[in-house]
Amino acid sequence: MNLQRKESARPELLKQMNQELIIRQIVKAKEISRAELSRLTGLALPSVMRLVEDLIIKGVIIESRSGASTGGRKPNLITLNSAYKWIIGVEITSKVIITLADFSGEAVDSALFSISDTELPENVLEKIVRLISEIIAKHQIKSSNIAAIGVGTPGHDFKHQGLIKGFIAKGWETIDVSAYLKQHLNIPIITENVCRTRTLSELWFGVGRETSDFLYAFIDWGVGIGIVKNGYLEEGSSGVAGEFGHTSIDRNGKTCYCGKKGCIEMYASVGALVTTVEAKAIENLDETETFDWIIAHQDHPQISSQIQEMAHSLSFALANVVNLLNPSKVVLGGVLPRLLPEITKQVEVEIGEYIFHHHAMHTPIIQSAVNNETQCLGSIALVIHHELMSR
Repeated sequence: MNLQRKESARPELLKQMNQELIIRQIVKAKEISRAELSRLTGLALPSVMRLVEDLIIKGVIIESRSGASTGGRKPNLITLNSAYKWIIGVEITSKVIITLADFSGEAVDSALFSISDTELPENVLEKIVRLISEIIAKHQIKSSNIAAIGVGTPGHDFKHQGLIKGFIAKGWETIDVSAYLKQHLNIPIITENVCRTRTLSELWFGVGRETSDFLYAFIDWGVGIGIVKNGYLEEGSSGVAGEFGHTSIDRNGKTCYCGKKGCIEMYASVGALVTTVEAKAIENLDETETFDWIIAHQDHPQISSQIQEMAHSLSFALANVVNLLNPSKVVLGGVLPRLLPEITKQVEVEIGEYIFHHHAMHTPIIQSAVNNETQCLGSIALVIHHELMSR
């Protein structure tokens, strides 16, 4: 009986897989013809036409305009239907970004506010609910016309022992963000940790348009990696793959809030940099605005030295991941690579020293070009990914 169910499910599974192939090519190209879809996916043109027609009937894609002729009739180009549904994205890090976008990911409105490492998660979530409600009311949007609210969070149910200054995720380890928002908003909620949502932003709007195998290293207040293989985000057997920040580079090193010693997050993160610089007691250091002060004085000899040491630790740790996974590219994202671009340059130079195989020694190390600072494209990508890849 089970075998029969599996056999009967295969045609539907095959259809879903082929639709995913088509959707990915449409997103990459923005506009594309059916013939080009057939060429790029390897699917027969009649099959592409049937799958495209099904997606058009569902309202997910539309015909946009006529393309250039290659000798015969001008082909009709197809694209994502931006008016299919609205998307609301939320990202929670050291600040909160809320973005209203159409289904193509184009931002329409946004709100932003900073949070401190002492602010209670419940207060932050209360403010998020209020701002989302205000945006919905402002644009007169019906809840039924919103695909979902995608939320990038500091994480949930992780180990946390004691308080570390500058650790922005204090308290979030026990908060079920999805349950809270579902209780207060009558809209589907999809949550994922911020590193994963940032990786999805690269997959849909960044390097994922060019390659289907890459690593995204999130170097911010927290540290993690997103692993993309064959165009899909690797989650691991229990959904916690990518905890790069808690891989140890020194078993006798600094004590981490997770209880272990030598975690990379204690050496290459905003909190690590702030803690180290404060310990140096550099003159004129304003303790109320430490990180901003560091960025403004990054050329100070002592600060520059600490940034170089941080980049060195990051190079060493990332080389281990490259040795294990052999990605086509490594993308550095988060506030540190963005505000301190020399980190990316140093990692690019140093990482080859620790990579074993000649074929992997020249793995490109690039800085993310996706704007996740004023628009939470990662959380928007989370909804698009869920909507398109699960149909």
